[in-house]
Amino acid sequence: SKAGIRYLGTLVDINASESTVALKNVMSFGTENRPCATQYPPSKTTYNYVKFRGTDIADLHVFEQSQPQDPAIIEATQGPPPNGHMIPGDQIGGTPSEVSPAATPGFNTTF
Repeated sequence: SKAGIRYLGTLVDINASESTVALKNVMSFGTENRPCATQYPPSKTTYNYVKFRGTDIADLHVFEQSQPQDPAIIEATQGPPPNGHMIPGDQIGGTPSEVSPAATPGFNTTF
């Protein structure tokens, strides 16, 4: 974030009209000794869901999750988000190649 705090979570939504980014299973690593006006420690809490204002995001990295390494597994899905509804594309692995990872739910995201 622009406050220098690093977050890691699974991408749920990028809403261009609201200029927001939503993550689930979010961990906060604090400022990690980066030069910032205020230093924040890491949090021991994993947040179920966090929505960020796009204007407060300093940097965004998207990492594709890998499917579990068992040849018997054809498809694996994560648990439902906090509201109980499955999100399209919220699966481990199987994301269509024509869809950009940056705009696809179900990817690990850090910023």
